[in-house]
Amino acid sequence: MKNLIFLSTAFLFLATSCTDTPEIPTDPTGCECYAELKSGKTTSPIFDVCMTKIKADPAFKMEYDKCHYSELTGKPVSEIVMPEKQEKLELKIPSDANYVVDVDRSELRWTGKKITGDSHSGSIKIKSGNLNIADGKFSEVNFTIDMASIKDRSVKDEADRAKLEGHLKSADFFDVQKFPEATFKMTRCEMETFKGEIYGDLTIKGKTNEVKVDVVISQSGGKGLVASGTMFFDRTQFDVKYGSGTIFTDIGDKAIRDNVPLSFSIVASEVK
Repeated sequence: MKNLIFLSTAFLFLATSCTDTPEIPTDPTGCECYAELKSGKTTSPIFDVCMTKIKADPAFKMEYDKCHYSELTGKPVSEIVMPEKQEKLELKIPSDANYVVDVDRSELRWTGKKITGDSHSGSIKIKSGNLNIADGKFSEVNFTIDMASIKDRSVKDEADRAKLEGHLKSADFFDVQKFPEATFKMTRCEMETFKGEIYGDLTIKGKTNEVKVDVVISQSGGKGLVASGTMFFDRTQFDVKYGSGTIFTDIGDKAIRDNVPLSFSIVASEVK
């Protein structure tokens, strides 16, 4: 009898555990997406949903930006006003100023993803750069990226992580020994005051292509700023073809997506 009671209890526990599966959000909020993308959990069930909504829905992108801006300024999301057009955000950033990038506090965050959903994510350091503002808009943006600083943040095992980082630095991917630096130079600006889009020439492995960057400028301390946002680029245009299902059509589910999302947080100090 005791064994029968034990087995019945165990079966009930297992049945409850199997049916009590957490629901996957199909319509996440902007702040939920911001938390997911910031955490680097690119394998989470809502990652693709978030990325699609951010790219396709301007209103949702605005909601996402407000959550980011809230974290940077310390203000509640409910108190942040970021209309389509605005005279000036509630910042003390000078409308005309020159800034130098604080390389120790700035970074780019990358994501690489297979068509099956498996992914890796990590960071790259900025080597140098300057950001100039005129009338609340970028008048000049230049920075150099240290490609040898590529780091993975998704693999827990140290040996496996080192192996992955070595592969990313090899000729299969970014060939950092031959091309130790990448650069970005703004070519045109379509910002309202302190937020909007810029376009520029991104150079990786000696190949240059124009990319669009969504950016918002926020305050950092008394004399600084944070430029944060996202960009997407097709890695095959920069001769990074390893595992591309577009180029190698016979590799099946081993294919790695060509479109690379790159988010950034660039901290800069005013130059007097």
